[in-house]
Amino acid sequence: IDMKSKSRLIPIFSVVILTYNAEKTIKDCIVKISTALNKFRYEIIVIDSESGDQTVPIIETLKHTISVRIINVLKKKFSFSNTRNLSIKIATGKYVCFVSGDAILAEKQSFKYFIDDFELSSKVVAVFGNQISNKNTSEFQKMEFVCRFGELDYQANKEGVFLQHKYVRELLPDSKYYLFNTFSCFKRSFLIKHPFPQVEAYEDFALGKYIIDNGYSKVYDRRCSVYHSHTLNSFSYIKKQIEDIRWGRQYRARTSNKIICKILRIISSDKSLPQKIVLFIIMSYYYLLKCVALFIIFAYKLVRKSI
Repeated sequence: IDMKSKSRLIPIFSVVILTYNAEKTIKDCIVKISTALNKFRYEIIVIDSESGDQTVPIIETLKHTISVRIINVLKKKFSFSNTRNLSIKIATGKYVCFVSGDAILAEKQSFKYFIDDFELSSKVVAVFGNQISNKNTSEFQKMEFVCRFGELDYQANKEGVFLQHKYVRELLPDSKYYLFNTFSCFKRSFLIKHPFPQVEAYEDFALGKYIIDNGYSKVYDRRCSVYHSHTLNSFSYIKKQIEDIRWGRQYRARTSNKIICKILRIISSDKSLPQKIVLFIIMSYYYLLKCVALFIIFAYKLVRKSI
């Protein structure tokens, strides 16, 4: 095969899906992606970390009609940074896109928008999209999603696109390093040279910080949206807040402490006064959980100092 023919066979997109026990969503996730990619050369790579449910058998049945590969990694060796970096070496596409196994594509034109965004500037190396809460998500956690992406939406243009680089004066600097791998896309050539940092958590924000601090650009595109959220119980919520406080703070990317936004949303909602009061009570409970997370971190630091 000559070089021109070989180049025509290289995928435009390599879509990487990390999965663990995603039997409820994985079929819809893959089918929606393959449908959206039908006008492009593509490959779908699923990296599964020892799912104990029907995730892998479901994917096997899809292989008859969809171009999808399954890579298995041991759960004890899984980490978001290492596994994503492994996928970069396996992928062959011009762009490597990451999608969570429990995220469902909401916009068929997302991959076209990705290409459009990369063409905004030669310095753009990453694009990430919006996340829409699932219907079964609790009311307060829906507000957290809306307020999180509301910062970015506020700064986006009328198409919903926000080009971020080191020299843009941001009105809301907390969003400076935001980069969510729930649905994101990168130039593979960039990731080969600058893989995900070896961090315990928030590897996407860590790379977002590297991109901005080193003169590259990234794009938030509201149009590239997926349905994705979790309804967390109290214990899981506290655990998430501990991660948020420990890791989000150093990337100036705290994702959920937007109390003014939440208060304004409750006040301006079309709910009745009793419903608004209930929402304020629920919000107070969740902020109590945030205080518990802060106390745990504070107590842990005191114990470490005393040892």
